[in-house]
Amino acid sequence: MATTHHKIMISGPYFIEEYIAHEAIKPGEIVALNSDNEVALVAADAAAATGPVEKMVMIEQSLTGETIDDECTAGDHIQVAIMQTGCVFNGFLETGDNAAIGAKLSAHAGGTLHLWVASATPDESAWCQFVALDALNNTTGSPGRIRARVL
Repeated sequence: MATTHHKIMISGPYFIEEYIAHEAIKPGEIVALNSDNEVALVAADAAAATGPVEKMVMIEQSLTGETIDDECTAGDHIQVAIMQTGCVFNGFLETGDNAAIGAKLSAHAGGTLHLWVASATPDESAWCQFVALDALNNTTGSPGRIRARVL
C-alpha cells in the first residue's frame, strides 16, 4: 500500500533556492529558469524540443503555512528544489499516461512527468531523467501525484 506524502521533497540530495514565479505553479511541477530570472513551467517535452531540463521543482511554501495543494500566482516569491541524482520527490504524472513502478519518465509540457519513449537519436537517449516509484493509471482526468526518483 502506497504512503501518501504531504510534502514534495521526500528524500535525497537537493538544494533550495528562491525565485519569482512567472506564472501560476503548483508544488510538484517541474520548472525552468527563464530569461527574466523567473521560474516557469517546463514549456515543451524535453525529449522532443529542448533537450534535458534542469531537475528543478516547486516545493510547498511551508514558511508561509502553505501545503502541497496551494498553487502560487505570477509574481510570488517561491522556493524551488534543485534535485540531484537519487532524490525522490512527489510530482505529477501527465494525463493519458499509465506508469508502472520502474517506468522511465521525462519532463513534459506543463511541468508534468511523461512516459519516456526511446529515441532513434543517441543523444536523446540520455534525456530520460526520472523513474516512477509508484504505479499510476492516469488515463483520464487531470495530472495525478506520483513519486519519482531523479536518475
